[in-house]
Amino acid sequence: DAFLAYAHFPMRDRHARQESTLEATAETIGLPLGKDVRPYLPLLPSDIQWASNFLSENNLKKDGYAVIAPLSWPNKMWGKSNFESLIDHLYQNFGLRTVVASYPAIGLFTNSGAVCAYDLSLGQLAGLLSLAGLYIGLDSGPSHMCAFFDVPMLVLYIEKKVIPFEVRTLSPHSLLVVESFFSSAPLPSIETVFDSVRFLLEMKSNKDEETPECLACGRRVDHVVATDGVNIRLMCSCGLVCDEIIHKTESGKFPQIRNQGKENSTTQKPLNLQDPLQIEDILENEEALKQKNSVAISLTLSPIDSKSSELTPGNFIWGFDSLIYWMGKRSYLPFEFSWDHDKLLIKFSKSSYPERDRLIFPWGKKKFVTSMSRYLCWYTFSRWSDPKILVGIVKSMTELNLSKKERFACSIDAFRAEPSLRSLRWIIKSLLRLH
Repeated sequence: DAFLAYAHFPMRDRHARQESTLEATAETIGLPLGKDVRPYLPLLPSDIQWASNFLSENNLKKDGYAVIAPLSWPNKMWGKSNFESLIDHLYQNFGLRTVVASYPAIGLFTNSGAVCAYDLSLGQLAGLLSLAGLYIGLDSGPSHMCAFFDVPMLVLYIEKKVIPFEVRTLSPHSLLVVESFFSSAPLPSIETVFDSVRFLLEMKSNKDEETPECLACGRRVDHVVATDGVNIRLMCSCGLVCDEIIHKTESGKFPQIRNQGKENSTTQKPLNLQDPLQIEDILENEEALKQKNSVAISLTLSPIDSKSSELTPGNFIWGFDSLIYWMGKRSYLPFEFSWDHDKLLIKFSKSSYPERDRLIFPWGKKKFVTSMSRYLCWYTFSRWSDPKILVGIVKSMTELNLSKKERFACSIDAFRAEPSLRSLRWIIKSLLRLH
């Protein structure tokens, strides 16, 4: 066992690896954390005893109540009235009473299903979290504490200056609501939060409590982009999107994503390499793909917000990065690209790069020009496409004193993506090695 404490210091290419700050810190100092990283939370017997007494005093049972933590920094708040509506929803629709873990500054919650637990010690809070059946919170300390326990979690991400996967809760039982990152709304809608809670509880009752692994990159598909009352749209940090039905199914919560792409000898058919293939063709013919040295794939770049794209169970929306990840796991690298409006034709090969190492790929509503090597090292998170992050990459490269040529090239990339005095300043700093 080991404890890791960290303060701010530069960490290279963490965005390209879709790593949380904790994972990136460990990577930087050479500490292997394994695949499913979880935080460690010391829990004393006295904390459990206090929590058990609290439950008895308030007529609550283990695994039969929810905990909400409605306080965070002002720019990360969801609003007290929204949480009050959520408490009513949990009580009226699921019979769940809610322990409000907070401070007096937020005011009392007088809802029928609310039990206020204010000014708790960290140990007392940990005790309540360990016995809860559901947790709903913000990008704050209690959410990361709860990630230690096997409790279904819903975490709402509000503040848009930081990509959610950087500060995500490291739990296979958590869903991260990021709806407002892909819509014009400033906050996740209360309907999306209600639907996400229902989806979590359906997962729990169906004994399918872990979010699925992404078939492209292997991480958890745990970002909630949208819901419509019947379906939920989930996204991996690499950009692969899938739609699922919210209600309980007999065969498991994620049948499509868990079966998608697996070899099926009864459906194998020859690949027609004369025409560009769709990703669906590749998934159905993975065995045939192994025999080919090169292949061309046509990718339609579709929006993922619910207003532009209807939610359809079993539907997948592939992003540029997720396709690169999936093909890369099969030893294919992209070497040629061509555009036709919103369609991108990508040619993959198992051989080395061509001499002309140039890539044009989607970055938000823009087309981003860089080299293939820089894309693979620094930019494989284009679904999030915040140009300001590119300047942060140059800043880290400069502070780490990486190759002057490389950081200058990345500073030019950042300026092209968002011409500004800030990005221009980092071109100069990268040249002069100023900090």
